[in-house]
Amino acid sequence: NFLKYSVLLVLVIFFYLHFYLRKLEFTMTILKSQIANKIVHYRTTPVWLFNKVDLKNVATIVGSFYRDFDIQEVGEDEVPVIGEGGEFAMISGKTGANAKELNGILGDPKTYQKEECEYKGIRFLLRRKGTNAVWALKINKLEDVAKALDRRLDRFPVYLLSEVGTSEFCVSQSDKVFQSIRSWSVAARQLNALLGNPIEAVQDEKKLDRISFYLRRNRNYPVWVTSKDNLVAVARILGRELRD
Repeated sequence: NFLKYSVLLVLVIFFYLHFYLRKLEFTMTILKSQIANKIVHYRTTPVWLFNKVDLKNVATIVGSFYRDFDIQEVGEDEVPVIGEGGEFAMISGKTGANAKELNGILGDPKTYQKEECEYKGIRFLLRRKGTNAVWALKINKLEDVAKALDRRLDRFPVYLLSEVGTSEFCVSQSDKVFQSIRSWSVAARQLNALLGNPIEAVQDEKKLDRISFYLRRNRNYPVWVTSKDNLVAVARILGRELRD
């Protein structure tokens, strides 16, 4: 009996799905015939036209969605929530991860059906960057967004810093030139303590005993650097000698 009822149930489901799909196909055929019913020449190419009131139905046919408003380009006083460069990269941490986290909170801008939303009192606007829909915020709210994400706003975003020059060396235990100083690992921590954490720097240039240090980018991290000509003087500041 169990097998008998199981087979019967499968047949009922099969016929129901078959009926539903045929009905859906029939409905789509009617929609297509109602909408795409006029062919004209646009410039030199023949194209199909349809009434504007059918725009929502066309979106359904092509498996897309319809917004009843136009998305404007990102304004000059606005910051797009994207993971590549731009002012949004001023928020500490990895820009791509920050953008992904915030978009996850706000909702996917590609499918969002309203012109704006709000998060922790901050207004976000649906905007267009190129051909993509993105979330954007007013630039004067960037610090508020950083706080909302439990981040800080970097004074000198990494993407804006210059790469370490060929005539410079990093204040880092992994830098080959800096490793010429005895006990370089301890020396790097000591010198960074004197200059301040480069990640939290509020100045991009500092001086110690008339030696200039500059904020630079080493891969994706901010670092302090100075001229290779200053190696002996740097060792002297730290009370150390160079390795043989």
